[in-house]
Amino acid sequence: MYKERDSYNVITSRLILSIIFFISGISGFVEFETYGLFTMENTVLESVTKTPHFYILKALELAVGISLLANLFVPTSLLIAVPILLSASTFHIWNDSLLGIWSLLTLIPAVNLIFFYRDTFNLFFKPQLYTNHMAEETPQILTYNEVREKRPDLTGKFEEVYAKVAASS
Repeated sequence: MYKERDSYNVITSRLILSIIFFISGISGFVEFETYGLFTMENTVLESVTKTPHFYILKALELAVGISLLANLFVPTSLLIAVPILLSASTFHIWNDSLLGIWSLLTLIPAVNLIFFYRDTFNLFFKPQLYTNHMAEETPQILTYNEVREKRPDLTGKFEEVYAKVAASS
C-alpha cells in the first residue's frame, strides 16, 4: 500500500523534539557542555539527581529521542513526551523566565505532532465494544454509532450485550 510522505513541518517537528530529548536524556548519563540548558543548578534538583527515579526519567527521555529520530512508535513516544515536556516547562517557568520561554517553545513541535497524529489519538475517546473476542483472528471493533447506522436491526442485540457487560463488571 502506498504511503504518503510526511510533510516537512512534521519531519522538522519530529527532529526538533528528538534532538531535545536525546540531548536531555544523554546529559543525565554523560557530562558535557550544554550551555546551561540541561544542567541542574537548583539545590533541590541536585538532590533529585542522586535518586534512581532521575535515571529512569533520563532513560525515558533517551528512548523517546531515539524513537522520534528513527520515526518508530511516534504516537507512543508522544504519549511519553508530553508529560515530561509539561513538567519541565512548568518547572522552568517557575524558576527562570528565560528558560521558561524556551521550554514553552518546545511545546510547539509537540502540538504540531499531536495534531498530525490526531486520528490515532481519537481511538482513545471513542466508546468501543469488542465483538467475538474468542475468535482466533483480530477482533473487529464496532462502535455503537456504526451499529445503529449500518445495521439498525442489531441495535437491540448490541444494547443487550452492553447491559450484560455492564452488569458483570
